[in-house]
Amino acid sequence: MTFILVILAGLLALTACSPAPTPEIVTRIETVIVEREAEPVTIVETVEVPVTVEVEKTVEVEVTPTPLGQRYQTVDATLVTAADAPAAALLRQQAQPFQALTGAAIAIETVPDLNQAIVIDAETGQNRYAGYVYPAQWLADYAAQDYLADLTERVQADEVLAWADIAPVYRDIAAGYGGQTYGIPIAGDVQLVYYRPDVLKEIGLAPPKTWDDYLEIAGAANELDINEDGSSDFGSCLAKADQSYTIFYSMVSPYLQFEGPAQGSLFSPDDFEPLIDNQGFRRALELYKETSRYSPPEELTNGLTETRQLMLDGRCTLTVDSAALGQLAADPDQSAIADKFAAVVLPGAAEVVDRATGALVPCDEEQENCPFAIEEINHAPFMASGGWVGSLNPATAELTQNAVYDFLAYVSAPEQANAAVAANPALNPYRISQYLNRQPWVEAGLSPEVSANFLSATEQTLASPNVVLNLRIPSHQRYQTEALSPLLNQYLADQLTADEMIAALLDQWQTITDAAGHQEQLNAYLLSLGITGQ
Repeated sequence: MTFILVILAGLLALTACSPAPTPEIVTRIETVIVEREAEPVTIVETVEVPVTVEVEKTVEVEVTPTPLGQRYQTVDATLVTAADAPAAALLRQQAQPFQALTGAAIAIETVPDLNQAIVIDAETGQNRYAGYVYPAQWLADYAAQDYLADLTERVQADEVLAWADIAPVYRDIAAGYGGQTYGIPIAGDVQLVYYRPDVLKEIGLAPPKTWDDYLEIAGAANELDINEDGSSDFGSCLAKADQSYTIFYSMVSPYLQFEGPAQGSLFSPDDFEPLIDNQGFRRALELYKETSRYSPPEELTNGLTETRQLMLDGRCTLTVDSAALGQLAADPDQSAIADKFAAVVLPGAAEVVDRATGALVPCDEEQENCPFAIEEINHAPFMASGGWVGSLNPATAELTQNAVYDFLAYVSAPEQANAAVAANPALNPYRISQYLNRQPWVEAGLSPEVSANFLSATEQTLASPNVVLNLRIPSHQRYQTEALSPLLNQYLADQLTADEMIAALLDQWQTITDAAGHQEQLNAYLLSLGITGQ
């Protein structure tokens, strides 16, 4: 493409007897008119001119087209996600600029039962969906059954996706299975403890470092009138109705895992035996039940929505919630505590389970039995779902797969994702740049102080070398939703003792494992932890 350029230089006085002038360094400004989907570009370049006269010259400038070009004009693909997926609106919003950029028409379909839709599509060979966006906890199930395309080489070489910027827990664990990558992170899932600094100051206690600290604070703050409405409020508010095991996992994890994710939490990676009948599990049960003493009377039936609202209304000193609460609490239009809350990484434990004996032993720096402990406190931040990921259906045409991959990479890339995550409370951080760069959060409405505190707690969680991901094996819902949650509810309601609850759970989990196959479950568990070659 040819363009007309005008190069201007100032005039210098010359005499007839003067020698040839020494070249002078000047700046040449080229105005390039690009007749396609780009704005006019100004190129500033330093050149040497031996004389000082005004000249007009024709040059050729090569303009590199946008990386994605219009290569997918023939692609018409559908992605499926859940009706309540945190990224559903984001996917629809980004589909339009992606189509303008590449020509690909990406439709986003939402369904009430996402798992069923994905399984039916893959098992029947209908292949209605070119890609899936789903909780990362499900990835191991799908990868083990060859429902997903292997993305390992693509993501590592993709400059647009900036794979190294994704937090290691999502990049290396949540998005993978058996050492291979099958998903692109779209949204995170960070559990934090939120607390009222003004109340802690009043009762003279520091933010909780252990779950024992959490109970001490809850007890001291319970029945204080912390929202100043003339009635007593609560030391702790926890969502115990919806998948109650997630809160319990947050409490039990630091007792059971202390050597990193490959150690496993609720099952032993040596033989897949449940890590249940031990003192750490029992201590977590005690803690879990004791929180009810300092909670709303209806806590056993309160879900996340009710619990979150209690915190936003200023009625709770402590709670456990995702990163979404931090953004909601900072909004004065939705929150009575916009300037009265702070966040901290999930509490840890000063003791861990000796797996040989089942007994609790102190974290001891001299014995080096808690290699990741901080001040002899073992933290094992629990991430309930592992966030949300996008994957490709390997049965679709290659061009369609390429288009869907580029779309997911486009949505996940820092240029689009960082501002979106900061603006949307449902999208928890999953990139390093999302918690290190506070500017998008301030632009989204958080104060510098709130951003600094909230993102620091997020960083401590995502950067933890001892982070705990949820169970990611076949039948995980049976282990958790069908067995553990109901038994926890019966224990909280005093219908079962701790010993009865543990015995019943062991029995039910053994039945599930026998039905799925003990060796098969062990193999899947090892692969989900990134352990290969055994």
